[in-house]
Formats: sequence, C-alpha cells, structure tokens
Amino acid sequence: MASPVAAPAPSPAVTEVIGAGEFREALNARGIVVVGFSTSWARPCRAALPPFAALAEKYARSAAPVSFLRVDVDELDDVAGAAGVVDTPTFVVYRGGAPVATVVGAFVGRVEEEVAKWLL
Repeated sequence: MASPVAAPAPSPAVTEVIGAGEFREALNARGIVVVGFSTSWARPCRAALPPFAALAEKYARSAAPVSFLRVDVDELDDVAGAAGVVDTPTFVVYRGGAPVATVVGAFVGRVEEEVAKWLL
C-alpha cells in the first residue's frame, strides 16, 4: 500500500491559523481577510492550495491591504463551525471582521474576483 502524499508546503504569504483566538484577532486586521478552510487530505483542498498561495503572494507584493489565512478544519473544527463551513474547500472573504463573500469549492479565480470587488 502506498503511503499518503504529503500536503503541499504552505506559502509564507498564507498564515496557518493555530487557534480560535488567533483567528478572531486576524479577522480584525485592516482591509480584507481571505480565509481558506480546508483539510490536508482532500484532493480538492490540495488542488486549491497552490493557486490560493499564488493569489496570496500576488497581494503580498502589492500595496493592497489583503491578508490570507488557512484554517485546517480537522484541527479547528470549532472555528470552521462558527464560520458556517460545511464543505471544503470553502473560502470566506471578510471585511471589517464580517463575512462579505463565500466561495465553496476549489474556485480560486472566483475568490480573486471577490477580493477585487471588495477592495473597491
């Protein structure tokens, strides 16, 4: 039996959330906060990670106030539940600490559209 393949390495532009307190604090950051709720084992989540990291790196190089977080729903199921996440991957765009857009599925292009819309 083949051993499981390791998840892709996270990008330095994406902050891995390790607790509920850190999550609440991060949502109050200035500007837009994009949270990717995912698992390390599901194929759609694994497929979405590289484009999500690339999007985060794109905004890290810009002057736009956008932060990117990743929440592992297996590790922080309370955070995911409080955010209303029922499927993965789910991406939620927050502004002023409140959710303004949700994209369910590995549709990172739609996430980028939502970020651009809320930066206006």
